[in-house]
Amino acid sequence: MPHIVLADVMPDGATLATEAFVVPGLPVIYVSTWSDTYKAAKAGDRDAILKLASIIAHERTHVEHGRSERDAYEAQLLMLRRCGAPARLIDGVRRSMHGVLR
Repeated sequence: MPHIVLADVMPDGATLATEAFVVPGLPVIYVSTWSDTYKAAKAGDRDAILKLASIIAHERTHVEHGRSERDAYEAQLLMLRRCGAPARLIDGVRRSMHGVLR
């Protein structure tokens, strides 16, 4: 299981929209404390907590199985469905997946 580290320094290549990231070869998931999703989750917003958990599932797939965005998004969507996430949250992730895979 990868370690989860709260990152409060934006690495090269990250943007304000970066919600989490991994460094290839390291068993670590970095969660971006500057992201709106992290801030809302920290404040107790249930949808943001679900979204953050799904982002961690996405990044965990990268750590354990490599760079495939398709596999990572599938893991993220599966986690959201299993947790009973609202359709709008699932649809947002699905739209992101289709944008990345194009």
